Amino acid sequence: MIKILCHYIYLLKKQVKVTSQINRTISEKGIIHIHSNMSRLRTIENGFSLVRCTGRGLSLATDYQGDTLCELDYYKTNEKIMIAIVPIKGARTIYAKFGDIFAWLCCASLLYIIYNQYSIRQKHFFI
Repeated sequence: MIKILCHYIYLLKKQVKVTSQINRTISEKGIIHIHSNMSRLRTIENGFSLVRCTGRGLSLATDYQGDTLCELDYYKTNEKIMIAIVPIKGARTIYAKFGDIFAWLCCASLLYIIYNQYSIRQKHFFI
């Protein structure tokens, strides 16, 4: 997971518009959509198109807005060839610019509030 996340950060710095992800997903039939949906979410966050090819799972092609252009389920189709026209156009997103700064600011604010509440209770305890 960390390797994939670092790969996305590298792509953001290079301002890539289309990327491919090749996996050998060996998973249960019921959860193959989870991995594909996580990849789709990353394309929306970062503003690039994705072609995701899997060995035993859900292969898909999405544009930078998360719209499914083509989908191939290993367990439901006999065809093993997926053809899609993927746009080269990308989008600049706030997440691509600032990343997780908002989430880290929320964590820091929470720690600050906890510290203040703790210090106020300590002052009232000694009075």
